[in-house]
Amino acid sequence: AAGDPRGVVDMPQFVPLEPLSSSPVAVVLLQTLECADDWEADRVFWSGMVESLPPGSRLVEARPADESVPSPGEGVLLARALENIDQPRLLVVPAGRAWRQANLFTVLASRLDHAHMVVLARPLAKRTLPARWLHGLSRVLLRVLLALDMGEAPGWPGWRRWSERLMGWWFLGVRGTDPFSPCRMLRLEVALALGLQSQGSMVHGEISAKANYLGALIDEEPGRVVGAVEPMVPDSRWWRDFRELFHHPRFAGRPLGRSETRSSEPVGVP
Repeated sequence: AAGDPRGVVDMPQFVPLEPLSSSPVAVVLLQTLECADDWEADRVFWSGMVESLPPGSRLVEARPADESVPSPGEGVLLARALENIDQPRLLVVPAGRAWRQANLFTVLASRLDHAHMVVLARPLAKRTLPARWLHGLSRVLLRVLLALDMGEAPGWPGWRRWSERLMGWWFLGVRGTDPFSPCRMLRLEVALALGLQSQGSMVHGEISAKANYLGALIDEEPGRVVGAVEPMVPDSRWWRDFRELFHHPRFAGRPLGRSETRSSEPVGVP
């Protein structure tokens, strides 16, 4: 990380937002712990999608070059993919049937002209009937006593996603309903300033936390674009990455402007 000997980070400055609606896009198809084995179907779908995007757009397959060896982790795959990208916009999308949605790109791209990053929240399950009753009672009391409306009962993300979100809220300062979502669209200058250090799935929360710390404008699209996603698979690297990020956060220390031209070689992690 860039900074003086006292450990004060020399933070990059964000340039004013410029419209990117006609700019090329790098679609990063990321192999996650939850993705199914049908990688070819994902590759065909997103390759077809890239053909409809502005000239210069391309698909980057973020997966191990050698499928016979275990994956080094989502964070390693994503960091390696960023080394080969020079398109102004990045769409990071996990592999899997639930994410093969024709309108996914359009929905996120429409918001990126007004933000540095747009996170696509995963869908929520309905809460149990007692939980909805309790929420309804609380809503009535709050409206009567304070004239405030707390809204409809939110969905339930599941215990694992709920605990991750709680840790992100309290210890990393991130907000939103799903800051650890693996799907998002962001500007290249933001991605290059983060200096990703997580090896596993914690990288998605790291992106949200570091972008928030740098003062990026972060938008969120509710989880109605995708269908039911695969159940979360425990990641043995998550807590180790979390502790490292919390105690020793590092940034790339580069200005948030146009990056230098990067290689277009295929991405592969040995």
